Amino acid sequence: NYEASMKLIELGWDSEDPTYRRYFTSRIAPEATPEMVRDFDQLQKISVPRENLHNFFDFDAHLDVTDEAKSIKCPVLLVHSRGDLMVPFSDGEYLASLLKNCQFVPLAGNNHALVPGTKGFDQGVNAMEEFLRNTENINVQ
Repeated sequence: NYEASMKLIELGWDSEDPTYRRYFTSRIAPEATPEMVRDFDQLQKISVPRENLHNFFDFDAHLDVTDEAKSIKCPVLLVHSRGDLMVPFSDGEYLASLLKNCQFVPLAGNNHALVPGTKGFDQGVNAMEEFLRNTENINVQ
């Protein structure tokens, strides 16, 4: 997946043809409406230069936060779609297990990002609102 992503970025990110960016859109928001997909394809093109995305994917592929995650003390909310096509659900569960004070909320659907109009969106927003209400007065030492 890493090699394919890097090649797609290299070959077509800057193209007027959205086909190359559509690969990423389809993994980030597979449940998006056709209008959302079109808009997201365009947003990616104008907001993320090819070189930046290439560097991000390379950095992300080699990132290990295991030790750092174990040292986080503040409350953490981690929402993760069960069918996430970008990051396996098991990776979300594993990260949540490393965080001492983590509330892990599995979301319905396959989206990596919260997509308005989907069940996972409502679940995610509700979880965030509840988390913020319950943690707004917590002082972490």
